[in-house]
Amino acid sequence: MSDTLTIELPVRPESARWAREALGEFRDHLDESSFIDLQLMVSELVSDAVRAEAEGEQEIAIRIEARDRRIHVEVREGAIAYRLRSRRPEIGERGWGLYLTRILANRWGTRHEDDRGCVWLQMRLAQS
Repeated sequence: MSDTLTIELPVRPESARWAREALGEFRDHLDESSFIDLQLMVSELVSDAVRAEAEGEQEIAIRIEARDRRIHVEVREGAIAYRLRSRRPEIGERGWGLYLTRILANRWGTRHEDDRGCVWLQMRLAQS
């Protein structure tokens, strides 16, 4: 098992499922509840990027790393899908990924790099 994984996903609805499946490599690093939270946050961040992008735009880049007693995840997309909102998103509306990350992650943040938006989050590793 690797302690770092980088993947690029197309801007397609199936990418949320593919991102969840990719997290399986880190399953043993987190307790069950934290792992489920991580899958939910990442799949919703990918879904938000898919809703924000037009077909054929930049891929969604995900980097997952176990380091310093934490799982660190970065999700980058080609537009500005990750904007803070003052309210909870409606069902089917973009924004659930960031909303859930704000609630569930131990630490998180956003940044913009050139023409790409990025959300990063951290979850504590399970105690050994």
